[in-house]
This record gives sequence, C-alpha cells and structure tokens, in this order.
Amino acid sequence: MYVPDNYDAFEAHQAEQDRAYKKWLAQLPRCSNCNKKIKDESAVRICSVGGEALMEGIMMKGPEKSAMAVRKPNGEIDLSVWDTKKLTGIRKVPFIRGTFNFIDTLIQGYDCLMKSAEISGQEEEPDKLELWLNKVFGKAAGAVFGTVVTILAAVLAVAQLTALSVFPLFRKKFSRKQLYTGSMIAVAVSYIIFFLSFEWLPLIVIAGLGLFFAQAFIQLLMLLFLADAVEYGEWKLGKRNEAASFAVQPFINQFGGAASKGVVSFTLIISGINRIVNAAGENAAKIIGETPSAIWIMKISMMILPLICILIGFVLYIKKFKIDEQTYAKILEDLKAREEQGKTDEV
Repeated sequence: MYVPDNYDAFEAHQAEQDRAYKKWLAQLPRCSNCNKKIKDESAVRICSVGGEALMEGIMMKGPEKSAMAVRKPNGEIDLSVWDTKKLTGIRKVPFIRGTFNFIDTLIQGYDCLMKSAEISGQEEEPDKLELWLNKVFGKAAGAVFGTVVTILAAVLAVAQLTALSVFPLFRKKFSRKQLYTGSMIAVAVSYIIFFLSFEWLPLIVIAGLGLFFAQAFIQLLMLLFLADAVEYGEWKLGKRNEAASFAVQPFINQFGGAASKGVVSFTLIISGINRIVNAAGENAAKIIGETPSAIWIMKISMMILPLICILIGFVLYIKKFKIDEQTYAKILEDLKAREEQGKTDEV
C-alpha cells in the first residue's frame, strides 16, 4: 500500500484514487435486471435482490424478474425464470404491504422448495396416509394442503405480532385484570369455535386469529405479573430474589411442553389414529368409517381439555392473585419507606 510522506502528496494520491474509482463506475454495464445505467455510487444499490437456498439449487428474486436454478440427478441445471409479482392497489399501502409481502414470500418460498425437491429427485416417497389423500382428493392434495397451512401460519403470525404492537395502547385504557379477563374469554371462545367447526376453514381462521391475538396479550401480562411478584416477595419476605421469580416461567413452559406431548401420545393411542396412519388405501377409509369416535376423542383432547385447564387457571388468578395496580403502588411505597428508614438507622 502506498503511503505518502507529506500531506500534499496524500491529497494528490486521494484525488487520483477518486478519479480511478469514478472511471471504474462509469465503465460498469447496465443492470441486467432493471436495465438501468449505473452512474454513481448510490446507483449501485438500485437493484434489491434476495433469495433462498433450495434442494440442490437456489432461488433469487429481483424487482422485475425471479429465477430458480436446480441441479438434476444427471448433473444438468434446470433453470426457471418468471416475472416478479407486483404490488397493486391497497397492497402498496405502508404496513399493509408488509403483511402481503410476508404471505407472498412464504407461499413462493414453499412452492420453490417443493419444486426443487421434485426436480432434484430428493422428494420423499409418500406415506400410506398421503397415498390415501391423493386417491380421495387427487394428486394436488399435497400442494393444496401445504399452501393452506402456509397461509394459515402466516395469518396467525401476523395476528400475534399485531397484538404485541398494540398492547401498549390497550394498556393505557384498561387495567391488567380487565385485559387478562378479556384475553381469557377470547381464548375460551376461540377454542369453542375450533370445537364446533373442525373442518370449515373460514371459522378455523377466525378462531386462530382470536386465539393468537389473545395469547400474545396473555404472554405480556404474565411477564408483568412475574415482575410484580419480585417486589411482592421483597415486601413479604424482606429479601429480593429476581432469579427465583423469573425462573418460574421457563419451568412452567418446560413442564407444559412435556405434559402436552404426553397428552398427544396418549390421545393417538386411545383414539386409534395410529391405526389410520399405518393403514393403506381403502383400508384407511374403512377404519375412519368404523371409528368416528376417533375424531371426537381428538377434539376433546386437543380443545376441551386445554379449555378446562385455561378456566382453572383463570379461577386461580381471580381467587389467589391479589396484586393489582393499587396494591403494587402500595408495595412500592412501603419498600421505599423501608429503604429510607434503613438509611436513617445507619446514620
């Protein structure tokens, strides 16, 4: 690296470097994606291109064109190019366009991933239940169910993120007890809707929106309740222990996860769903026809049992949890008075 021995030489060297850089920029070709001439440094960032890894390939998406390249089992490259979908109408409105972009990205990413698996020869052999679904609903069953699940997951994720963002607004207008009560009612109603509309997608989406929106509120309220318990413990026992208080939540999450897996396993056994999965073709349809109670056992286990646990938790909250805004303010006032009294005694 050249280092000038005086300031004038350094300025001359910098000017020479700048001229060489500008000359290099001027010689750059037009962008193959948007066909715009790159004129200056800021224009280098005109084209925004993203993508994702695929099975034996890659997908890239630009403002005008999108492409997917996948290696076939014989070593050849399968290349697909298509026009990038444009945002129009209300889909261009800020905040709203983010939601549509998120859903479109999930759908397109899932489709490209499935296509790459098929082209590269890495697609798994369908199991017996998938073969039965293809026989009943057609060969497009997998794509249809995959797209529906992707869209549903995206909608529920957006609902939960929206709830987290608007929680401060609700917090200003309602007390914690009111928010918790309303959230628990929304969760209970959502579970009831799930139970009554097990196969109708619109009602399932509505129930999912209510459930995920309310659960986001409950998660934030639980953090507030645990934070209040820290001061309550110090006020009651005379010793502050934040670690013990905040360790309760991960313990409950781990215990709940283990309990849910146990319930799922037990349900699959007593309902006979494992027999359906292990059956093939017409036998699967026959088993489903012979065991209509299997679906009801699944619905009771996955919807009614959680609803009962939620109601028990709500009753315990109403009966046992006494830390509201007024009580918490009094606790803080007493703790401050104790601290000042302690300082006075030391003097």
